[in-house]
Amino acid sequence: MRLLTYNIHGLPWCKINVPAMIDWIFNKSGAEIVCLQEVFSKEHRKLFWKKAAEEGWTFLAPHDRIYGGYIAGLENGSGLLTLLNPKFHVLSNPKFEAFTTVSGADVVVKKGFFTVNVCDGKNEFQVINTHMQSDITEACCIRLNFNAARHAQEEQLFIAASRCEFPLIAGDANTCIFKCFHRVDHETHVTFPDTEEHLDHLLCLSRDIGRVQHVETVYHDDILLSDHIPVVYSIII
Repeated sequence: MRLLTYNIHGLPWCKINVPAMIDWIFNKSGAEIVCLQEVFSKEHRKLFWKKAAEEGWTFLAPHDRIYGGYIAGLENGSGLLTLLNPKFHVLSNPKFEAFTTVSGADVVVKKGFFTVNVCDGKNEFQVINTHMQSDITEACCIRLNFNAARHAQEEQLFIAASRCEFPLIAGDANTCIFKCFHRVDHETHVTFPDTEEHLDHLLCLSRDIGRVQHVETVYHDDILLSDHIPVVYSIII
């Protein structure tokens, strides 16, 4: 199974090439499960929906709206979007849960996690797509770290994941250090070139370490369509 996590940098003031992203994801990445973050634009979401429909993929996004001003052009406040190859079947209604602790600029969106109950014909598992608390570098080069908020979010996510049968957590965690989760791949590799940090991960619970066999991780440093690089994890469950 190949799972892609990719923050597409879809902020309303950023000009991104979504058609090129869609072409790469569906035709070149080899991914079978896709977890996207920052798909904030209604138009961008429609483009992904259209391509998924053409390819017979399952398109899943939370039914949430931006709060705190209703910025024009923003509809999906979480920015989360999950795509599934036709080989996978959704077993129940997906669920979005917003983080209860949020700090800094993240208060203007609706960060949280989006859980999809999936079956591949043999195994039942949960794909949890998330985008956690970010840190900020101000114009005066002062770094503002929101570690407390991120730790609170991790604990909230852990409680929810622990209720699942077999959760796989993917997304932009904005950190590489976890108190509650196990990293499927322990390699350190830059996924956010601006600060040379490794922020994008595939995680599991410690209880499930024996159920996830890591085969390979491909860090696509050559794909420069976002401020993050896309990461594809190959695993056997």
